[in-house]
Amino acid sequence: MFSKALLPALLIFSMIAFTPDARGVSQSLRPYGTATPGSGGIAPEIWTTGTAFPGNITFQLTLEKALGGSATMLLISTAPADLNVLGITLNVQPWFVSPPVMAMGSGAGGGVAQVPFPIPGDPSLMGAQVYCQWVVADPGAASALAATQGLAVQ
Repeated sequence: MFSKALLPALLIFSMIAFTPDARGVSQSLRPYGTATPGSGGIAPEIWTTGTAFPGNITFQLTLEKALGGSATMLLISTAPADLNVLGITLNVQPWFVSPPVMAMGSGAGGGVAQVPFPIPGDPSLMGAQVYCQWVVADPGAASALAATQGLAVQ
């Protein structure tokens, strides 16, 4: 179902809340910050698969337009940032860094990756935001790293 390496990230969701809509389902996604382009000048993109709400065990964080076949890492935080680190714009203050995830696909902009992020079915999870960003090992990027914008998930 999910990697034991992701358990620290799941703890974030046990401490974070979501603001429900009229149906009790949250879906507030807000891209922010600056992406750092990789090979071919293509900036990777961050998205979600599924809707963020307590009890959604199929929720995933998705990377698109990365260098295919590259190693990637997902950064998760409880706070945004705007820092220049190792030649990329770091849009989160990392609280959790995933183990490396290989981007499927090939070529500049042809890589995709997903990390399952099941959200516990705890009704007390109502209110705050999580900030996420992908970093990609990309030898064609100016600093050999590319990065997505940040994504605030509420």
